[in-house]
Formats: sequence, C-alpha cells, structure tokens
Amino acid sequence: MIKKGHRKIILVNGNVEYTQSEKRRTGYSMAFHDNGLNFSEDWIINVPMLEEQGYRAFLRTIKEIPDFTAVVTFNDTIAVGVLRALKESNLHVPSRVAVVSAGNTMITRIHSPAITSLDMGAYEIGSKAADLLIDVIEKKRIQPSHEIIQTHLVERESS
Repeated sequence: MIKKGHRKIILVNGNVEYTQSEKRRTGYSMAFHDNGLNFSEDWIINVPMLEEQGYRAFLRTIKEIPDFTAVVTFNDTIAVGVLRALKESNLHVPSRVAVVSAGNTMITRIHSPAITSLDMGAYEIGSKAADLLIDVIEKKRIQPSHEIIQTHLVERESS
C-alpha cells in the first residue's frame, strides 16, 4: 500500500489478546517506520474477527478519520464488513479507498469488488499439520522443526 502512494492506512486488526493480532500490528508499524513515515495509534482498530464487528467499527472510523486512503484488515471476514461500511458511506473502492485483507479465502473471489488478499498458505499449513498428526498417531519419532510457508499477495479489484 505504501509503495502505491498511500500514507494514511487504517489497520482493522483482530482482538488484542491474539498473538497474530500483535504480530500484524508490529508489521504494520514497521512498514511505516521502514519507509520513513509516521502513523497514529488511532489508525489501528481492534475488533472481534467477525464481519458485523468490522462493519460497525469501521462506520465509526469513517467519521473519526475521514481522510484515509487505504485499509488493511486482519482477515477476509473483517474486510467484507469494512467494504459494506465503505459502500454505505459512498466511498468507492478502489478509486477512493483501497482495501487489502489476509487469508485469501473463497469470499475474496466471489465478493464484489473482489478483494485483494494475502495468501498465507493455508492449504500447505493444513497438509503439514495433518502429516504431523499422522506421525504422532503412528508414534513416529518427531524432530522439532521450524517451517517457513511462503506467502504472496493476490491482487484483485479492491486495490
């Protein structure tokens, strides 16, 4: 988003008690810092990870911070709520506001506009977890390991 010229980017994050929410908040602030930009803590909204909560929280945000140009959401479900709030507020996506989510679930492809989303390798994670579970069930010797799953941004209509 920053590379596309956005400077006021809202993060609609998950619940603060989730480790992933804190990691995404850290990544968000690092992106600004690494690009020599400032951001406000007011630009970070923590919500339960549901469409309705994303919608309600973002309606308030639109009134409180009217000059934002982009939104990053914790997951695709929250993005749907954000997009509904933007539509009701007559803020066109992507010409006025760009939206990017995380998860790349099926909803990102069938929603209108289709949602740009970070694919975090859910299939690969599930496959590796299933293999590990089978090894545990079969009482195989398991060595501790650290796996890195590649992610990639799937650009669609919302950005």
